[in-house]
Amino acid sequence: MACAIPQKCAPRFRTLLRLYLCVPLLASIVWLVLALAYLSPLDRLISGGVTAALIVGAAFLPGMYYERLYYTRYPGWLKLERGLFLRTIILVPRGQIICTRLRRGPLERMLGLATVILVTTAGRVTLPGLTREESARLRELVDKTGETSAPEEV
Repeated sequence: MACAIPQKCAPRFRTLLRLYLCVPLLASIVWLVLALAYLSPLDRLISGGVTAALIVGAAFLPGMYYERLYYTRYPGWLKLERGLFLRTIILVPRGQIICTRLRRGPLERMLGLATVILVTTAGRVTLPGLTREESARLRELVDKTGETSAPEEV
């Protein structure tokens, strides 16, 4: 690979994030309906504010998180950058990767996405929101590199 280009997650990953935020959003709306029926006006106002904040968060946070999550494949290592407010850069040397795992939950399967988990000597690194083809390509690339870096038997 002559030039390393940052790879974004699949655009459907944004939809998956929105689906994950729907559960607390629905719970908040149910709480608001109950608050309107049984609580005092001040408690209603607080519940309405929390629900409005969750609605705004469900609208904007998935897109912001999606835009700040990508990885780059280099010849000897992987670089993962993520973080909404605090930026985290993770450098993973390919020689340190013990194995790769593929995780696909029901929502990920519906959207054609997968999460690749790299088990390294230092711990686990997850790459969420990849398409099935990209995750298979990444696993294949990591596995090939691991095979070539292993010492040969004489």
